[in-house]
Formats: sequence, C-alpha cells, structure tokens
Amino acid sequence: MPESPIYPPQSNRTLNGFIENTPLSTGHILVVDDEAPNRILLKDWLGPYGHQVTTASSGLEALQAVETELPDVIVLDVRMPGMDGFTVCEKLKSNVRTSMIPVLLLTSLHEREDRLRGMRAGANDFLLKPVDLPDLLLRVRNAVRLRNLHNELETKLQEITRQEYLKESLLHMIVHDLRTPLSAMDGFLQLLRMNLGEKLGHRPAHCLQQALHASQKLGHQIDLLLDIHRLEEGHMPVKAVAHDLSEVVDKAVSPLRPLFGDRRLQLDCPSTRLTVMGDPGLLGRVVSNLVGNAIAFTSPLEGAISVRVLPRPGCARVEVIDNGPGIELANQQAIFDKFFQASDENNTRSSGLGLTFCKLAMDAQKGSIGVISEPGAGSQFWFEVPAS
Repeated sequence: MPESPIYPPQSNRTLNGFIENTPLSTGHILVVDDEAPNRILLKDWLGPYGHQVTTASSGLEALQAVETELPDVIVLDVRMPGMDGFTVCEKLKSNVRTSMIPVLLLTSLHEREDRLRGMRAGANDFLLKPVDLPDLLLRVRNAVRLRNLHNELETKLQEITRQEYLKESLLHMIVHDLRTPLSAMDGFLQLLRMNLGEKLGHRPAHCLQQALHASQKLGHQIDLLLDIHRLEEGHMPVKAVAHDLSEVVDKAVSPLRPLFGDRRLQLDCPSTRLTVMGDPGLLGRVVSNLVGNAIAFTSPLEGAISVRVLPRPGCARVEVIDNGPGIELANQQAIFDKFFQASDENNTRSSGLGLTFCKLAMDAQKGSIGVISEPGAGSQFWFEVPAS
C-alpha cells in the first residue's frame, strides 16, 4: 500500500508570507528515501531556499555518502526496504565521525512506541507525513543551526587545545632555560660562601646570604610552576595513605623555624594520634606554603603565628593564623588563583603560586581549603583532610 502523500497542497501566498518573516540558516542536506518522487520533491523544496541537497535511495547508500562528505543535516525516511531508518540512525549515532549530525526522521508512524524507538536510535527530530513546507523549513533550519553551533564549538575546542599545547611547550622551555643559569648562579654563590665566608665583613656576608636565599626562592617558584601544571593536568602522583597529621605538621614547620626571627610561633597539636587519609608529602608542602605565607605577611618584630591541628567529625583541620594586615573580602576568593597579586602597606607581595598549589593539592586529595580574614585583623588559612 502506498504511503500517505508527503506534502499537502497549500497556497503560494501562505508560503511567501512564511518565508519573508522567517530567517533561514542554510546548509548541506542529505535526503534519504527509497521513493524517487519523494527525493525529487524534497530537493525541489529545499534547494530554492539556499540549501545544498544531495540524495540517497537506501540506508546503505546514505552510509556510503556520509563517508565521502559529511552533511549538515540528514532527512531520513523510516520505512525503507532492507535497512530501515531506525537502523541507519543507530549506525550514524554510534559512529564518532557522524554522531553529531542532526537526523530528522521522516515518517507517517504515529504510534508512541515507534517515536520512542526513533528517540532511542538517536533521532534529533521528527517530520510526520503528510509534511508541509513551513514545518520542513523550520525543522531543517533549526537542525542546521544546531550543526553550525556544534562546528563552532568544535573549532573553538581545537583552538583551545592548540593554545594549551603551545602554553605547555612554552612553560617547559622557559623552565628548562631558567634552570641551567639558576643552577650555575646558585653553585657559584655557594662556592663564594665556602671560600670567602669568614673573610667577608658583616654587610657583604649578609648580601651574599640574601643572594643565596633569592636564588633558592626562585628555584622553589620554578618547582611550583611545574607542580601546579602537573596538578592541573592530573599528572601529579597522589599517594593517599593513613598517617598522623600532627607528625606531618610538626615536620613541615621545623625547617621554617629559622625564618621566624623575632616572630612568635605557637604550635598546638593533639597529644594523641590524629589519623587522616592523604598524601603526607603534599600535605606537608601545603603546611609549609601556608606558614611561609604567614611569615611573609607578618611583621618581623611584632608578628605572631599560630598553627593548630584540630579533630573534626569525619576529618581533621589545620589552621595557620597570623596577625598580619588581613585580606580584603573581595580578594578572599581570588587569593588562590594562579598569579594573583596581593600586597600590604609595606609592599610585600605574593605571586599566588604557593596558594594555588595548596588549593590544587587539596582538591587532588578530596580535601578543602579556605581563608577567614578581616583587613587589619590578620588571617586564618585553613584546610581539612578526610579522616582515615
């Protein structure tokens, strides 16, 4: 029995009014139908409105056609001998190369199960016979726009991927080019201190020590850049094991004691073991960065820094509290962003790399980190790590 007519008659006046008031997106349309009159009719309808139309008389021919050239939209008849439209749609959607091409199923089927089957096959829309031209043009237009949007996003993604690759290459090139002269400079400074340390006066010896400290700090910043990049890319190895958090904090703070000078340090840890699950190395570096940040932003003479380890339900918390200048509320979210710049009245500055590392390191361990601060009243940096 022949199918119902594909197109009901309607006046040119109706079509002209529709076209004049409807902006159309045009593209390459593949029409798949085993009935030649239907293919010709659809081509004659779509062609005058700017679409490039190609046709296929079977599902197999359609699959071969998309291998040669990808269309923007496929108008696909459901009832065809051999491979029906549902099967063709499933094959198109299961292929990565063609999965994002919008498919409009052309059918006279009205049963709910048939429409559900079409949706399960991946169809983007339906054209029910008998089809009228305004309906066809609108649905094809929307499908072309969808395809164009996908193409634009894909192009932007490719550009972003290219830019990320260039950024990664540039980062490794800069780090490599910096490491060699930095290692040489550090080596020569160490040699000068070994050979001339006792012969130098107080001020030259102090300058030499400051130069050594600056070179080591620069090396630390370079290491942070690489570690931040590895954490962002998910390439930093994270070895989560059960360990005593108090022990990690104590080991992290001890090497920093000479940097405190006249600043007061209060270290409060539980007397009993506080077992958490995390990477001891990364957690130790988080503590070191937070304490180092507190040292940098407190007065050498009046600075006071407190490091506390506290048990919490389901986790443990570490707080690093200082009496420095504090942080404006508007900056408290951005303080962990890469390359964020913060300054106090003495022009002490932070590159933001250390805090960025802390944020990424805690994210990698399913922990959390934050800051509580008020300008003029100091800051409390904290992080929480899951209990074992």
